[in-house]
Amino acid sequence: MSHTLHRQGTSASLLGDFVVLMMAAKGQNDRGAAPRLGEFLRLAESSGAVNLGDMTQGSRGAGSTLPQLEQGVSDTSIVHAAFSSLEAAEAFIRALRNAELGLSVTLTGLIEPVEALCRRLGLAGAPHTVAFSLGILGSTERLPKPGVLEITTMCGHALVSPQLVEKAVEEVESGCESPENAARMLAGPCTCGVFNPERAAALLAQLSAQYSLSNEQRHDNKPDAR
Repeated sequence: MSHTLHRQGTSASLLGDFVVLMMAAKGQNDRGAAPRLGEFLRLAESSGAVNLGDMTQGSRGAGSTLPQLEQGVSDTSIVHAAFSSLEAAEAFIRALRNAELGLSVTLTGLIEPVEALCRRLGLAGAPHTVAFSLGILGSTERLPKPGVLEITTMCGHALVSPQLVEKAVEEVESGCESPENAARMLAGPCTCGVFNPERAAALLAQLSAQYSLSNEQRHDNKPDAR
């Protein structure tokens, strides 16, 4: 399974969220894979990735630069890139296909747009593997609120805590932070680079508006102190 599989949200929101990862197969094609993994990162940057990273060393969201990531990449790295539009993701997949790097690639996104993308690029043959999220089962009442969950599930290793998201919402609502700055702060703990800060900023703006409205309603419903 992929740690990018369980991202939550509406179809409209998830149309702004695509993740691509590349890795070598241990003992099969990992020897000398580092330059190809570094090329993945360079192509992701030039294709408009909103975040990228290497699971073994960190991400742009956590403060690493592309040169730092390229220098530190190893044969066993798993490299990632996040995109905020289907067009950017398609440009990247096209660039990867043309580069013929010879390593396994996984694309995460809504099924219909991803299938259409593959058809446009001539990749519509029988897929090697399809992973499908069946949702969350069990004591779902213990989960964070849906809006918060949309943000936390963008880090598949659960390094972005619900409490941190709620704090970010409060700071945006109070005017202490912009949605963009708060989203960059939330991207920091996600070392893989799969966290999408552009989508997070939009979600934070929505949540802060709801938070403000909720506060106003509570204030309006207070009994008159006379």
